[in-house]
Amino acid sequence: MLPTVIAISLVVSVLVYLGLFGFAVSQYRSSRQQQQTETVDPHSFSAKDQPETVYTTAELEYFDVLWQGEYGKWRSSDYSANDTAYTYVHGPYCPHDKHALGIQTVPKWVILTEHVWVCDACDRTYPYPDEELGDGTIIERAMHRRIKRKRQANQSG
Repeated sequence: MLPTVIAISLVVSVLVYLGLFGFAVSQYRSSRQQQQTETVDPHSFSAKDQPETVYTTAELEYFDVLWQGEYGKWRSSDYSANDTAYTYVHGPYCPHDKHALGIQTVPKWVILTEHVWVCDACDRTYPYPDEELGDGTIIERAMHRRIKRKRQANQSG
């Protein structure tokens, strides 16, 4: 009789714990679904302001999304004789329709989430490179190389 009572109490305890765990997981997923609808607007990936005098522009596909860059000086050409030209990057944009992408948190597995870039116009998503992106200077350097090659090609041709 005693082993039966112990077995029944163990089964009931396990069922209660499983029920509590299931409730906790459902509450967690519910809160994540609310976070999923919140988006962050894209921003410039340059430490400097957008140039007022633009010498050339370029597009770059990096991390599976489109970036736009400008090479120029921060003041108008009348006042910028001593200013140094620089590269300015903004984005990301959808490579399909060139609309600005937002950042969204989506569930990855039962408990984990991940960030993705989302296009509101076409509902496409692109992986967000959390570790690789860093402070955005990797994009700025790649755009600088692209613009430099473009300017060299224009000067030689």
